[in-house]
Amino acid sequence: MVHVGSLPASIPKHWGADFTPTQHRSLTPSIDPTKVKLPPSFTVLITGAGKGFGASTALSYAQAGASAIIIVARTLSDLEGVSKQINEISPSTKVLCVPCDVTKEDQVIDLAKKVKERFNRLDVLINNAGKGVSFLADDSVAGGKRFPCDFIEGSSDEFRDCFELNFFGTYLCVRHLLPLIIATEGGAKAIINIVSGAVHLASAFLSPIPYNISKLAIVRMSQFLDDSHRERHGVACYALHPGSAKTPLTDGFPPLWDPILVDDVELCGGYCVWLTKEKREWLSGRFVCSEWDVDELETMKDEIVKGDKLRFTMDV
Repeated sequence: MVHVGSLPASIPKHWGADFTPTQHRSLTPSIDPTKVKLPPSFTVLITGAGKGFGASTALSYAQAGASAIIIVARTLSDLEGVSKQINEISPSTKVLCVPCDVTKEDQVIDLAKKVKERFNRLDVLINNAGKGVSFLADDSVAGGKRFPCDFIEGSSDEFRDCFELNFFGTYLCVRHLLPLIIATEGGAKAIINIVSGAVHLASAFLSPIPYNISKLAIVRMSQFLDDSHRERHGVACYALHPGSAKTPLTDGFPPLWDPILVDDVELCGGYCVWLTKEKREWLSGRFVCSEWDVDELETMKDEIVKGDKLRFTMDV
């Protein structure tokens, strides 16, 4: 019999949900992108930008006055819709729509070539493209469906596809776009890898195994990027939990998710702008949550750096 698991009675301390004394479900003045004015030359690229967090984040950078926004997804019609919204917000922002499957290296190489030819700079890369796996029917749980809960259930093809998009797609974008970030003189030099609170889970009751593992691997990738490129090239990399919001990825989720998916989707974009509008190297290589109060987080800077907090380590 499969062990389905259950919701924890309370959120474990090590999840860090209350790392700052105050948490937010929507934008606050401190992360409101409409109150930000980015430098005259500021180019940002967002994958998975056709819908959900990616599309909303693109609009946040438009509100902050980014000079150029490259939006990437597999479906051109989705990108065209987002492009129209960007230009309604900021007519002066140059938008480049690039249909691209980030799991295909030749397509990512072509993406990097297009960005270099069109703008010859890249300030910020936001790796947001991702996916989960299909639900299984199960009348014994609320809503009549659940994620595969062990390594025997579910589809091995879906497992591979999920890991390939979430992790390998992120790797390919870093591999081929990082050189342009490094070469951008005076640039923000930032990479934001969108991860998930699911990285803290060792159960598939709330989210599926390949999703949890691939997002956790991205957190460690972010630490490697910090170690390899912050001191040498000035590149900061953040592993950002975007919050828990209803997006196209959560369409069809069972009712048990209703009390969890309560954040505004705009929270992620506001946090991305805050992370990149100035250098925040003290958070580079660390897990950051969009729900944390940024003013309180800044007062904890010395504590975070001295204690080397917000990294995944083994408790011994």
